[in-house]
Amino acid sequence: MTPLKGCALSLFLALVAGGFLLFVFVLALQGEVRIGKSDSSAFRIWLVRETVNQGVGISTTRKASSTPKDAAGFCQKTTVRFLLWRSAGDIQNISYCECYAELGGFLGACPISDE
Repeated sequence: MTPLKGCALSLFLALVAGGFLLFVFVLALQGEVRIGKSDSSAFRIWLVRETVNQGVGISTTRKASSTPKDAAGFCQKTTVRFLLWRSAGDIQNISYCECYAELGGFLGACPISDE
């Protein structure tokens, strides 16, 4: 490996490690990290700090293929997963779908056949 490639690789690894440390620092201080705030997609990681359950929760939200019944709007499918290092029991991952009007009002669950 040439010295230039070695320096570039070292710099890249240092940036990745620094980014990871920054991510962990922000997560520890704020309790959560959110990426994306649009109606079509979002990603959220938060700390679970209960006495009996401790770990990390991860949720992803994306635009669903279904459309609300009898209304103009959009539907979102959210998937929530938990990575716990201390757990009092069985924590289940969950997925759910909700529909909203264009102006932001909640319309209810997605049509069952399209979830």
